[in-house]
Amino acid sequence: MKRSEILATANEYVSRDRAATHGDAERNFGRIAAYWSAHLDVPVGADDVAVMMVLLKCARIKSNPAHMDNWIDGCGYLACGGEIAAQRRTADDADKALTAALASGRRCDEGGPYGENNGPVSGRTKAQDCQVKQCKTHILAEQHFARDRDPWVAA
Repeated sequence: MKRSEILATANEYVSRDRAATHGDAERNFGRIAAYWSAHLDVPVGADDVAVMMVLLKCARIKSNPAHMDNWIDGCGYLACGGEIAAQRRTADDADKALTAALASGRRCDEGGPYGENNGPVSGRTKAQDCQVKQCKTHILAEQHFARDRDPWVAA
């Protein structure tokens, strides 16, 4: 099996097959992390779940390197972990940017932390709960805060 076939199969698994069976990877890995955290009495994140599942696949590869499913699944777990880490970084960046904007008292119509012009919001400051929530900062921050409200998604 060629590397392109391994990656294509892993993509098929994580994008369609596994997603249809197990649902959203971040939410599913977050649930796993919550159970593992409770059992181990240590904090485990959704991205840790992806890494540990890759390590499981590596152990299986050591036993039987010819079994292609372990190589494919390992690629899939790495892809899911990378996506989870990227989403967390985006949310964390938005949280930091929003915190800085709140501290500065900058208005939403003065442009966001990424340089975009967010349009006028009746002169409200970000600290006054912008009702428009169209700027990138507010959208990303809402995703971050939604993740924090979900008890099954590990922080």
